[in-house]
Parts: sequence; structure tokens; C-alpha cells
Amino acid sequence: IVLTDENGTPYNGETTDDEGLGVLPNGDFLLTSEGHPNAAEGEHEQPKIRIFGIDGRQKNELPVPELFDINCRGQAVHNKSLEALTVSPSGHQIVVGNEYALKNDSPSGKDIATTARRALVYRDDVKGAKGQWKLVKQVAFKAADVNMGITEFAAIGEDGFLVLERSWDQTHGYGIKLAYAHGIAAAPDVSDVASLSKSADSSFLPVTELADFGGKLTLGAQFKPNAQYMDANPLLDNFEDLVITHTDDNGRLDLSLLTDNNFDTTETTRIVNVQIDRSAFVADPSNGDGQQHGATIQRPSGAGLGGSTVRLAHTGAAVTVVFMLAAVTLTSGLVLIAGRRLRISRE
Repeated sequence: IVLTDENGTPYNGETTDDEGLGVLPNGDFLLTSEGHPNAAEGEHEQPKIRIFGIDGRQKNELPVPELFDINCRGQAVHNKSLEALTVSPSGHQIVVGNEYALKNDSPSGKDIATTARRALVYRDDVKGAKGQWKLVKQVAFKAADVNMGITEFAAIGEDGFLVLERSWDQTHGYGIKLAYAHGIAAAPDVSDVASLSKSADSSFLPVTELADFGGKLTLGAQFKPNAQYMDANPLLDNFEDLVITHTDDNGRLDLSLLTDNNFDTTETTRIVNVQIDRSAFVADPSNGDGQQHGATIQRPSGAGLGGSTVRLAHTGAAVTVVFMLAAVTLTSGLVLIAGRRLRISRE
């Protein structure tokens, strides 16, 4: 499917920087764009949230506040804007997250050195307007640290979502974390908050860290010969995509994570499967009617995440269909990525 504008002109790598992807209940595609990939320094860019039909032709755009523009009256930064996107299971809610902070949300007001992140919440069941998306609020949450970019969301019910976070530096390579943010319905609307730098903790969604993908177990992954950070874990790479592939009534939550190799010969495209016991950290906030009923954190027994089981699988058999689409080479193995009481098994 070739994505085109309303006139049928194809988008390309010069005209859009598409990141987040979702499918709406009617089959339309929803994509976020960070702007223009090769924008000149100081060039005005408008991040976009576009709706495409099944034929690939653009049908609509969701309203994006001017605050998220780049190099104009907005406060976003080039290549660090609208990235994460998820559609709730009911299909009535869309949450879109900024990859890094807005400049005005940092203490200096001139950089992005802060953990504060903003997300846009849209609903289509406002006053019965099914299919007519309305921006209903902005919510705020905090990343694990200032260097963590928010690369993807995955909704759990109507009131919470998983957050995939990624950082990189030349010494340590990639850092990858998985967290859970909740309380969308009750969260204050920060649309009119000029800066989050002095906001109270009550202004932010509660966030529970579920997994830190750091560690020594590599599942057989190896660095490419010209990799620049040989002291890091070769399994970790530029993970930018997250999708829930399976849930069951016992709390099992299966995820697949995908990397973006940035057209870089030193990076590797990988698919990694993660299994989480959802019952250890969240109660289902929706009964399936599309309404928001609130979420409750259920603390596992013992300290920290000691009662939860989070497993990181790296298996070829589990991703046969995706393998056919992405031409990815995988190595068998499995390693625990979070929790103090660790259980290791192999699939």
C-alpha cells in the first residue's frame, strides 16, 4: 500500500517522517509523522497525525496543538516529536506521545533536559460523535531519565498503556526499558500548563517500571564487525515498535518489540518477544464497553516487582509470519528481564 496525500501524490522520505502506526475500527490507518526527515536547521515543521484509507489515500488529520510545532511558536525539537501511538482495545481512544520533552517543560526552557513528557488523548465517543475524533486532553508522565526517548505505546484497556523507552550513548550503546502508565481518565488536563518544570507529582500519570533490558545475557546475539560500542549488550538495539500480540484471562500478556536500524550498517533489525504477568501490576480498567472505569495498581507480594514474572524471549518459531515480512535473523533463547525472583525457561 502506497501512502498518498488527499490528491493521490505519494508521500516519501523527503516529505514525511512516519513513526507510530495504528488501525482504527473501520480499517483506516493512523500514522504519526515527526515532520520532514531532512529539514534544514531552523525550518518550520508541523508534526502530523494522519488518517489513511485502506487504499492508502489520506482522508483526514487529527488536530495537533501549535505547542508541538518545531521552530515556530511550538516547543518540540526536530526528530524528537510525535512518535508513540496506540488505539485502545475499544477503538474509542487514541493516545499519541512525544518522543522527548518540549523545550518549555525543562527548567531552563531552552533544552529537553527533563523527564517530563506529554501525550495527546483523542476520543470519538464524545457526545455521540462516533468516528469524529476530538482532542479531549493532554496528559503528562515522566520518563525513566532525561535521556530516554518514548518510542511506542501499547494500550491496556481504556485507562493505561505500556511505554517503550530507549536511550543511546557511544560508551554504553542502547538502554531499553518497559513501563506502565495509567490513570488517563482521572489525570489533569495539562493543555494550558505553560511549563511542567514546576508541576506537582499529582499532575503526572503514575508510572510503574516493569523491565530494564540491560544485563549480560545476550541470547546468542553478536555485534556486527563495525559496531562502535562493543562493551554493550549486542542484543539491545534501537527498539522503536511495540505491539501486544496475545492476552488471556490469566493475566498473560505477550508483546513483540521491533528495532529500527536507521539505515545504519552497524545496527541489526531484531524482533524480541516478551511475556508479562499483567495481573501483577494492573487491574483491567475497562469492561469492554469503551468507557473509562479507572485503573488500580495491584502490588505484587514482596518488595518491588518480586511477585511478577517478566520474560524476554528471542525465538524464531514465535515470529514466523513477521520473519517473512521483515527478513530478520533470530537466535533461540530466553532471559528474564525484571523482577527480583527470577525464573528462567526456554521456548
